[in-house]
Amino acid sequence: MKIFKFICLLFLGGLGRAQTPISLENAIKEALQNNLQIVIVKNEFAMASLNNSWENAGAYPTVQGNIVPSFSTTNLNQKLASGLDINRNNVQSNNFTSEVSANWNVLNGFKLYTTKAKLEELQNMGELSLVQKINTISYEVASAYTNAQRLIQQQKNLEEQISITKERIIVSQKKFDLGASGKTELLQAQIDLNSLLSSQAALSNEYKNALISLGLLLGRNPDQYPAVLDTILLANLEPLETIKKKSIEQNPDLLMAKKQMIVLGLNQKELKAERLPNLNLRTAYGYNRSQSNGGFSLFNQSYGPSASLNVVIPIYSGGRIKNILDQLDLQIKNQQLTNEQLELENRTMIDQLYNEVISAQSRIELAKSNLKLAKENLDISIGKARLQSITSLELRQAQFSLIEIQTQLLEDTYIAKTGQIKINMLSGGSNW
Repeated sequence: MKIFKFICLLFLGGLGRAQTPISLENAIKEALQNNLQIVIVKNEFAMASLNNSWENAGAYPTVQGNIVPSFSTTNLNQKLASGLDINRNNVQSNNFTSEVSANWNVLNGFKLYTTKAKLEELQNMGELSLVQKINTISYEVASAYTNAQRLIQQQKNLEEQISITKERIIVSQKKFDLGASGKTELLQAQIDLNSLLSSQAALSNEYKNALISLGLLLGRNPDQYPAVLDTILLANLEPLETIKKKSIEQNPDLLMAKKQMIVLGLNQKELKAERLPNLNLRTAYGYNRSQSNGGFSLFNQSYGPSASLNVVIPIYSGGRIKNILDQLDLQIKNQQLTNEQLELENRTMIDQLYNEVISAQSRIELAKSNLKLAKENLDISIGKARLQSITSLELRQAQFSLIEIQTQLLEDTYIAKTGQIKINMLSGGSNW
């Protein structure tokens, strides 16, 4: 038996070392490093950054080279104005044409600068999308972490109640053995113990699944789930107006909506540029050589630079541009309404959560005070029960009063903590 206990202690000791609790801050860091969704959004942001260039906006000319060699064999029949007739079969002709050209859109209604500004805003939106995903993942990790802490505390409360119920069984058993009470008290205590043991088994499984879910957010395999610290710590709540100000300045959802409004305005400006003159410059250096053993021209060669300027003045587009501009006007109005709705919903949620946290914190203080009284009352009741000066029903009532207060304290603490977590997310996640 001693050897068995020794082996169990070694096993539990090794398990404890393997399951060293991770702090919430380190859990968030691990999630941001390993979460695949973060990696995907990072890659999308990198693509948006690469796309934001003057080259993609069309600021620079395009240069290309063309080489076209050709060979042909034909039957020739020509009558010239001089009266000369040429009739020959299998006339061979060789042609060689090459050119290096540069095409530059010098002026396109100043669309170039608008396009570059839009690419800049799209890059900013890519960055905000990354911040948005980081904020969301951090919120999910913090919520999952706090839920696991709640389950730990529930387990501790259950263990305490199981110990108290076992004490009730001992007292009831002694009273029954002495004939001071019937068996009903003993049976009720055993029923309560079995109910608590059943809840403990279910809670243990729920806790393990909660840790597995947290491990998934951290990028871990199901068999490598983390352990968490056992105490839920409440942070100091900032003033309501400070939180609202942070939300307006930092909330990625609100900032993304504002950027979308800017992009729509730039789309409109790009389209208006199509109504202005377009100036295109083309320069080239070409070489052309043709040779034939029959016909009027036996040899021809030309080479040298060339340049052309093409001016396009839009006159009428069938109302296409006006139609699209009208649609963009409606999109901008809808986006403005969407932004206002998002800001209203955000302010409303912050107000509601703030009031909820304040209310929960005040209930926590009352519950802590009641918890001390309930524990003192239970200790007195257990002492009286041992002296057989109170009934088992009174002892049970004292125990369940403690259970009710412990449950309420944990529930209010969990409400306050989850409220603070969500407030932090709504205000931009600056306190993760």
